Amino acid sequence: MNPIIIIPAYNPNHRLIELVDDLIRFNFNEIIIVNDGSEVETLPIFESLSLRDEVILLHHGINLGKGAALKTAFEKIKNEDRPCITVDADGQHAPKDIFRIAQQLIRNKEALILGVRNFDFEQVPFKSKWGNKITSKVFKWSTGSYCSDTQTGLRGFQPEMLQMLLEVEGDRYEYEMNVLLEATKRNLSLKEVQIETLYFEENKGSHFNPFTDSLKIYGVILRYSLSAITSAIVDIGLFAVLTHLVGVIPLVATVLARLISGGFNFKVNQSLVFESKGKGAQELRKYTLLFFTQMMVSASLVQLITMLTGTPVIAKILVDSMLFIMSYWIQRRFIFN
Repeated sequence: MNPIIIIPAYNPNHRLIELVDDLIRFNFNEIIIVNDGSEVETLPIFESLSLRDEVILLHHGINLGKGAALKTAFEKIKNEDRPCITVDADGQHAPKDIFRIAQQLIRNKEALILGVRNFDFEQVPFKSKWGNKITSKVFKWSTGSYCSDTQTGLRGFQPEMLQMLLEVEGDRYEYEMNVLLEATKRNLSLKEVQIETLYFEENKGSHFNPFTDSLKIYGVILRYSLSAITSAIVDIGLFAVLTHLVGVIPLVATVLARLISGGFNFKVNQSLVFESKGKGAQELRKYTLLFFTQMMVSASLVQLITMLTGTPVIAKILVDSMLFIMSYWIQRRFIFN
């Protein structure tokens, strides 16, 4: 039996009808379409689709976002014990490729299947090409896993993944990135399937805003950076107070300020940056080990580079920048997972 097809739709055009009819010809017998608060002018499209026996039509009274629409469908099928495939409503996913995703779901029982596009073709709009290339680089940096098309809406999920999909935060386009981030945290493999690259009218049918939605997508990275900056301010501020107002010697003041700012950084990263639901004591032990290891590595490398180059300030900037990136990756993958 073929997987369930899920199509979130907001103000669709005639391509949605063509897509559904093509999917029916490929013997997909359960197609869930979520009308995510579309304008009244598009209602005839949904009314036409509702006449097909294979279609289940769900409605949002107002536009809640693509993530919310997907969750509505996942909630509907969570007890059916069948894999599902999410498909965009704008006609960018060829039915033959959707069928190939279905085949991969049978062959790869534990993988999240991604239909990925080639962004080097001339017909790819500038926004889509560079938005995806940049996002792929950031995803690789932040998770250690490679994904060539983080924004693809063509994805195949096993029934065991549905509870995870319902728990992932986000109601709009950030949801799809959050799913990938959560999948990597749970060590799920990402299986890529090359698909045809289709764009119509410079991708005008897409409701993705590269600026506002990218801010949501990169939210965890921005929060991590702000947490590090705030902790540095706490560190320097405490050092100044201890040395100038309390009279503590610099060595002791440095250790005390670093310990307090480190504890502050741990709590912020745990609750606000990575939003961890893990065991606090276990996370604290791991973070403490990372904290002291990072201090020793920083001191050793700065000393070594200074001896070789005679430029301690540049050495400090280079070393701490490298450790900043490594610390993010370690915290995300091994501490707050």
